[in-house]
Amino acid sequence: MRIEGSKYIICYDDKTNTISFSGKLRLDNIDKSLSQLVGLLDQILEEEPDQITLDVRQLEFLNSLGISTISKFIIKVRNRRSIHAAVKASKESSWQSKSIVNLKKIMPSLSLSWD
Repeated sequence: MRIEGSKYIICYDDKTNTISFSGKLRLDNIDKSLSQLVGLLDQILEEEPDQITLDVRQLEFLNSLGISTISKFIIKVRNRRSIHAAVKASKESSWQSKSIVNLKKIMPSLSLSWD
């Protein structure tokens, strides 16, 4: 599945259970990007894969609503207990180094890898 906006792309690879984000993602409650992303994340959870990987290395910007949306998704994954979660992030992105580490506080078993 693929969600594409004017400045971002979100792709889900169901073979590897990886959600890849790239570009600049400014979610808001007005446009369809938020509902599309939440719908995709909920659909993935319904499939109950053994592992889910979020790859945000190519995501240059994510606003606070986007960070909140990903945090809520990680909480849902944590509550399932049967799904392992991993995040691939980039040390070169200041928003990632500040925000992604907080996901580990939400889900201590989360695997974080930095490039």
